[in-house]
Amino acid sequence: MKDRLSIIIGSFLYVVLLTWTYIFLINPSAEYFGFTFNSNIPIAFFIVFITLAILPSLWLPIRYNRVSQILIWLIYILVYIPTCLVPMVTINVPLEFLLLFVLCLLISLSILQAFNHLPLLPILRLPLSLRSFWFVFLLISFVIYIYIINTFGIKFQMVSLFDVYDIREQYKDALRTDGLVGYAINWASRICNGVLFVFGLYRRNILLLILGLFGWFLLFSITGFKSVVFYPVLLFICKYLFEVRTKNLFKYLIWGICSGISICIIIEILFDFSALRILFIQREIIINGLLTGYFYEYFSQNPKALLGYSILKDIVTYPYSDTPSNLIGNVYFGSLGTTQANVNIWADGYSNFGHLGIIGSTIITGIYFWIYDSLTKNYNLPVRSLLIIIPSLSLISSGILTALFTYGLVFMLIICWLLPNIYSKENKVKNG
Repeated sequence: MKDRLSIIIGSFLYVVLLTWTYIFLINPSAEYFGFTFNSNIPIAFFIVFITLAILPSLWLPIRYNRVSQILIWLIYILVYIPTCLVPMVTINVPLEFLLLFVLCLLISLSILQAFNHLPLLPILRLPLSLRSFWFVFLLISFVIYIYIINTFGIKFQMVSLFDVYDIREQYKDALRTDGLVGYAINWASRICNGVLFVFGLYRRNILLLILGLFGWFLLFSITGFKSVVFYPVLLFICKYLFEVRTKNLFKYLIWGICSGISICIIIEILFDFSALRILFIQREIIINGLLTGYFYEYFSQNPKALLGYSILKDIVTYPYSDTPSNLIGNVYFGSLGTTQANVNIWADGYSNFGHLGIIGSTIITGIYFWIYDSLTKNYNLPVRSLLIIIPSLSLISSGILTALFTYGLVFMLIICWLLPNIYSKENKVKNG
């Protein structure tokens, strides 16, 4: 009861901090970018949306015993809560309709949680030895990197995090010529490097750590993606949380994020330094709510995409000349295709099939969580959590099909299927 109360209070504080930051810091400085604020919203609707934002903290898991519980919490913190808060003051739709949309997200979050109560599946594994696994994994990684290097060459550029846009444009130009290399980049950064780095940490293997870091640095030099730089930092933080704070993980998660937001606010107020707030609060949290609202606003008033730009392009008539992400970027940011409005599984699902698309994307995501939990059930819990944490971030920035195939979630299932039980929870991983 005490832990549940702490999580509820932490969730409420998170909502308050995001709301305050949006009204007093983000809106005044970034209104031109779409972070508007409608002060005429009726107080009753404001209270309802705030209540819906906090409500899942009443039943989301307290104890950490499945990997999917972490992923559900991340979706709650980074997608669900921002969607409850931001669209109500930014988009132009009847609040009654927006309320139905948020209620659909609430139901979807509950569906994901319901998968946690299903018994784990008995999955037959390929009986590989540890040596055979590493041979196969390193061979796959080698082939992926050879393909990347053949396209881009070997580049090592020391570039500022705030001066990467020329590199990104060069990367996008290369993708227009060879779209398959985008798969290789994503699989290398999210899967190959992550596996090397995680087992480097747990086996205290310096070579594996160096290989993972080397790969991320190479990919940053090629793509200019800032997220790649923060992957090793994220894994270090998560390793500490998953090992040291296991008992009350989610309490520490919500309060840790609240502390981080508070530090960003204090630094901006005292030193007039907004970079941390922009980088972590605006671009990693608030933007998810803004873009989800834009997708809802546009596709509630225009024809649904029906996956006509993707796997159903030969079956349905696609009413647009560009993908939904590029379309929203053009309509709301005037980017003329130069900026993709990448959104989460729910916004993508709605853009394709409306509310049924949200539920469908949720069920597919829940099935994936169920399979991953079942496939890795005999592994050390922190190890299996760290392996999936980077690939799973794609659920916050892409549709479920894109996350599964383009960003490598299916590839990660294959890696875990091949991984021998030497990394089981009964063994000390460092002796593997």
